[in-house]
Amino acid sequence: MKKIIFLVLIFIPNLTLANTYIEKKINGHTFKVIQYDLTSQDYEIKVVKTDDATNLWSLMKQNNALTWVNGVFFCPTDYSWCNTNKSFTDNERYIAGEKYATYLTTWDRAVFAWDINKKPFIYQSGKINMDFESEIYYWLGNYPLLLNEWKNMLEEYWEKWLIDGKMKAKWTRNFICSDEKKENIFFGLVYDATLEEATNALRNFWCYDALNLDAWLSTVFMYNNRYLVWPQKRDILDAVVIERKWLNISEIATIWENITKILLQDIEKRSKKSLEKTDTYLTSYMNGLESIRKKAYEKYSSDIYEVNFVGELDKVGYRIDSPSLKHLKLITLINEVFENLKKLRSEVREKITQEQQTLEIIK
Repeated sequence: MKKIIFLVLIFIPNLTLANTYIEKKINGHTFKVIQYDLTSQDYEIKVVKTDDATNLWSLMKQNNALTWVNGVFFCPTDYSWCNTNKSFTDNERYIAGEKYATYLTTWDRAVFAWDINKKPFIYQSGKINMDFESEIYYWLGNYPLLLNEWKNMLEEYWEKWLIDGKMKAKWTRNFICSDEKKENIFFGLVYDATLEEATNALRNFWCYDALNLDAWLSTVFMYNNRYLVWPQKRDILDAVVIERKWLNISEIATIWENITKILLQDIEKRSKKSLEKTDTYLTSYMNGLESIRKKAYEKYSSDIYEVNFVGELDKVGYRIDSPSLKHLKLITLINEVFENLKKLRSEVREKITQEQQTLEIIK
């Protein structure tokens, strides 16, 4: 533990957050959500894409972002009915004012968009804000549209038989939404909910306009360089991301490489190449990093309370924020080292399992 603290402090140079994490219970469903303050001068919210499906970790490094959730529906290579050797999507994306789309009209898809001044709105060809397409700076096109001006929009999709079995099932739901005053964008996950249940819960989560995003095997979520959903089961093509100005993710990656190198040298020396001992030492360092992370977050975490039906306060969740770039750099670095040690430990445990299986065969 002391070694980790010492290394982190050595490698952190002197470097406000519209990147607030909220975990809350609503209508019996757990929400894990990022709140982005649209007035922020320090953070940028973007949509990013790649032509070749990749994991979120790589996509993050390519776009200097620290918080992510995956984006729109697409055809992956493991869907036989897609009949493709390369993942693709026909759904609309606008990236910094440039449109990427297969069709001229959105059809039954809807677009969650924001203009160059970061004012969010819903766009749908011939139906909603039809004259606003030229105002779009970033967007995601998907279906179904969940809420428009508080109204539940699922009825039309039910009538057209566009609500499939997966949408009817209780599962983790992925969404993006904005509040009524257009002051915040929220994106993240609703757990153990049908699409109808998620939509009703979103109305109680300040969502005024809301769009469904891709989920199931594509679900992947990262906050401040740390996976909240892991492992990633399918490579993705796009994501909603938050970037912190004056924070260079590549520089942090270089720092973690130096720290990890020192930790691995220590582990190799102490474990004497024993996989079981390597697993133990990796776990010990990860527990140490987890302890540091909790202490670093404690100062900037707060519980969320709401008045219940008898007028008493109930704790319904918590939120995490950070007022300083230096603190954020510390957290991001800790998470970077932690995630890489976690990956190494998974590889070690896989080797241990393989060795055990080999021994069983020999016996």
